[in-house]
Amino acid sequence: MCGILAIASARPLDPGLPGSHAWRCSMGRLAPRGPDAQGAWRSPDALALLGHTRLAILDLSEAGAQPMRSDDGLVALTYNGEIYNAPDLRRTLEGEGFRFRGACDTEVLLVAYEAWGIEITLDRIEGMFAFVVWDGRTRTLHAAVDPVGQKPLCFAQRGDRITLASDAAALRRVLPEPSPLSYTGLCHVLRLGACPAPCSVWRGIEHLGPGQRLTWTPDTGARRFTYWQAPSEIDGDRSSEPFAELLTRVVGEHLHSDVPLGLLLSAGTDSSAIALAMKDAGASPICLTLGMPGGDDESPEARDTALALGLAHERVPLTTGSVDDLLRDAAIAFDEPRIFGALLTQTAVSRAARARAKVVLTGDGGDEAFSGYAWHTPPPAGGDPFAFVSEHTERVMPWFSAGDAATLLEPLRAPGESVYSEQIAVETLLPHDRPLLPGPRRAQRLDLLGFCASTILPKVDRASMAV
Repeated sequence: MCGILAIASARPLDPGLPGSHAWRCSMGRLAPRGPDAQGAWRSPDALALLGHTRLAILDLSEAGAQPMRSDDGLVALTYNGEIYNAPDLRRTLEGEGFRFRGACDTEVLLVAYEAWGIEITLDRIEGMFAFVVWDGRTRTLHAAVDPVGQKPLCFAQRGDRITLASDAAALRRVLPEPSPLSYTGLCHVLRLGACPAPCSVWRGIEHLGPGQRLTWTPDTGARRFTYWQAPSEIDGDRSSEPFAELLTRVVGEHLHSDVPLGLLLSAGTDSSAIALAMKDAGASPICLTLGMPGGDDESPEARDTALALGLAHERVPLTTGSVDDLLRDAAIAFDEPRIFGALLTQTAVSRAARARAKVVLTGDGGDEAFSGYAWHTPPPAGGDPFAFVSEHTERVMPWFSAGDAATLLEPLRAPGESVYSEQIAVETLLPHDRPLLPGPRRAQRLDLLGFCASTILPKVDRASMAV
């Protein structure tokens, strides 16, 4: 849902930058994420330049065009995602005297920032998002990603300049100098299946992690903050809302759209529950299922689920002859390497969905949230945190050992750079571990902020946004 690009500098940017080859290449990389329109905005003092490629979902008119500016032209926003409680926030802001030109959630986000500032805005919005705000009144850039990292944002600092983009491929195209490959980042890929935030496989390029925001000024540079964390303890107060009602309500919030809706339906409980909730919420999506050769084909069960709910269903066949094409398409879609076979199937079903619906819901993340994996029954709580996290990652991501990764990639290690080890492999996950949580919850928390954030959600985002 859209592509974003932003540059801010302590000194005025080159006025020819928006028309430069580098800028055009970067926007071209983002174009598949937003095929409906492109826009660029340069601040009056030339300290900031924002770019946007639009996938029009809400308010298809020019009132939803981005980058979006405040009435006085001093604050601008480039944004990717959807704010699900935007209608409620809009009513609140109107009650405080603010008026709106259009009907999109982008304007709600911009006006919320003007009214409340970055911290309160992040506390009140609910959705999946990555955005950059330039506030010319204070010469400050703010950026943020949603609590679980559904929408991506990476950045690089070079001297007194910061550059941000939806993916590393777009970012690299507009940086003033090349970014070499990172030995540690690529070792992470071999050991963990992906390179977790904050690092990337490119030296000098970082990712904002789940629930993080960034503030940059010419004087302070970039400062990173965590505004949301997953629960660290079991809450004994149960919600009074029955789960079925909660699920239907939340899914209903995801149905705000001015374009056709679909559902990627498997035989699993996660997407089947979403299909039922969509039906209960009054939606009639087309259900798409990837048909696999052999005994792994879930399409018959998915078809039966769709028929029982009175929903249209289509099987998308995957043949062995199409694997080469899928490998090529996936290599283009993914800005960083990942070890996960589902990258290919997600690419295939996303490509098929493109011709049938502009918005699709999926069940990805359901197993992390509802303890659906075998590794969610680990050893009891407590024990050595390092050993627990290391064992957990080996169960979830049984790829190369840290020692094998270090040996294979030794030629890329920079002078003075530490030899990759198991300690380095798990150090990005250790802050997410809560040893006092019961075993399943402890593993789920690591999954949500580790495997889900670095592998599952990027799989869905990159594959779907490539088409």
